[in-house]
Amino acid sequence: MKTSSTSPAAPRHCNDPRRALLDDYALGKLSPEKMEALEAHYFSCDECLRDLQLRERLVRYLRDQNGEISLAAHVYLLPRPGRIRTRLYGAAAAALLILTLLRAFLVPLPSPRDHELRSDYQQQYGPAFAANPAFEARMKQSLRSAGTVAVQSPANGAILSPPFHFRWSRDSAGNAPEVFTLTIFNNRLELIRTYITPGDVISCPIEIPPGRYYWTLETPYATLHRGSFLVLPSGRVPYLPRPEALPPEARL
Repeated sequence: MKTSSTSPAAPRHCNDPRRALLDDYALGKLSPEKMEALEAHYFSCDECLRDLQLRERLVRYLRDQNGEISLAAHVYLLPRPGRIRTRLYGAAAAALLILTLLRAFLVPLPSPRDHELRSDYQQQYGPAFAANPAFEARMKQSLRSAGTVAVQSPANGAILSPPFHFRWSRDSAGNAPEVFTLTIFNNRLELIRTYITPGDVISCPIEIPPGRYYWTLETPYATLHRGSFLVLPSGRVPYLPRPEALPPEARL
């Protein structure tokens, strides 16, 4: 009597092109647009979420060893996916649950006054002044290379008018890079302008519509600063929040 047997289904492999961004994401080298695109994918793809967690563990291990971080040179340290694929589904789900709980309990909720400050410009001038939640969250994240420079202006949330001046100072130890890239986005994270300079100040004589804008200061290897500023319609009296509601660097 013949018995029929069926081979187990082959493990699913993600073919999404965003999967190629996992290494740069783990090393903190992605632009805000690519980072947001990858995050939108891996939260719905168990395979990419699992592989990203493995890469982040490897990056932490290499950093603890005080060695050069290169995923390509140390890829042999990653476990073989075929041996652990079925066992990591539960771990990935548990990790996602823990991250959700940590965010719920550790990230402070905005106070009514904070909500008032964020929504007032939008109510007066329209959607161009709405805050972008994704970039606002990134502005609160700590940056590994933030101590390399100290941003002097503008303060986050400052009201500016053309020409826009961006100024920073290098650390006294001389660890700052030789070239800086300053990038300006609108509140939909659409690219407005990019500047590259070896100096410590940039003047941007550009005309841009009124709205909320975000900017980043980067080197070829890391992000040094993320900030925001406002451009009000011409002839409008700016809404001035109470001094205690402003960040310390913006108070007179």
